[in-house]
Amino acid sequence: MIVQDDLFEAKLNFFVMVAREVTPFLKLYQTDKPMLPFMSEDLSNILRSLMEKFIKPSVMKNATTTVKLLQVDLTDPVNHMDVTKLRVGFVTERGLEEHMKKNSEKAESQGQLSFISKSNGLRRAAEEKERHLEILERQLTDKLKELKDTPLGRMLFYP
Repeated sequence: MIVQDDLFEAKLNFFVMVAREVTPFLKLYQTDKPMLPFMSEDLSNILRSLMEKFIKPSVMKNATTTVKLLQVDLTDPVNHMDVTKLRVGFVTERGLEEHMKKNSEKAESQGQLSFISKSNGLRRAAEEKERHLEILERQLTDKLKELKDTPLGRMLFYP
């Protein structure tokens, strides 16, 4: 094998699972139609779906709004699910099980934790991007409200 990482296949399958979740959103918003009013809810749904794979259900249950969802401390291990309960996908789990069979218990636990910590890093980066998008969306909404009160805005919004 060219890649020297024993968990490469499991990692790749995990990213395929994430890509399958994000792809419908990406396809929906690749349009010239005015989709901005729907983006906030869809981004919130994607974020919630990804966070539910790593964050404890009790924490997610309390995050009833997008703002509360963004306020969840992703770096606090108290909020993290137990490693055995992470929802990383069936194929990824199967790949990790095969890896466990091939290697000693000690090597497996180190490899799995490494995989999980790397996936948590990806999740944190995605969360940071989501927060930036929320800020941009709020700014854009404010500017649209300001435009609505101008003669040009009245012409555009109330033809």
